[in-house]
Amino acid sequence: MTPTTLVSALLRNKQVAALLMAAVAVLIAGAVAEAATTISTNLDTDGTLTVDGVSTFNGNSTFGDAATDVNLFTGTLQASTTAMFTGAITGFNGAVTFNELSGDNDFRVESDGQANMLFVDAGADRVGVATSTPGDTFSVTGDGMFGSAATTTVNIHSSAASTGGCIQLEGANGTTLYRLYVNTGGTLVTEAGSCQ
Repeated sequence: MTPTTLVSALLRNKQVAALLMAAVAVLIAGAVAEAATTISTNLDTDGTLTVDGVSTFNGNSTFGDAATDVNLFTGTLQASTTAMFTGAITGFNGAVTFNELSGDNDFRVESDGQANMLFVDAGADRVGVATSTPGDTFSVTGDGMFGSAATTTVNIHSSAASTGGCIQLEGANGTTLYRLYVNTGGTLVTEAGSCQ
């Protein structure tokens, strides 16, 4: 009996043919599971889509289509360029770290009327409120208010400078400087000059 005749005889047996087809299906499924899958068209699912391993999304990707949709990321969500969230972000149940790798990557929070309501200049190690160009470690453009139901304390302290804590006032012309501080003898001093 030739090999061709043997195969033909085996395939005429329905049980043997079914076993052979099942074995082929297992082999194909294993090969597909081991290889990367590229989807070049739309993929819609109304159920659960589980992907094991690394996934790369090229182009625009939309998760959810309703305000009630919940997208849960239990691992690390990493964006190499820009990640935009157009709705509210809630449910941070742990620490949140921005710029973990200490790169020169600025951080900005925009409000309804201010593009730079909070701005962190990563390269200069400065924080600005209502400014994108903070001139010092902490810079505020606009008015400030401190208050509470109890005694409100503003503590200006320096353990190194001989003038200690110092308040610097700039004249209306932008050049005349005055400083207010307590000297080592405990006297409140007001005089022309800068704090540093």
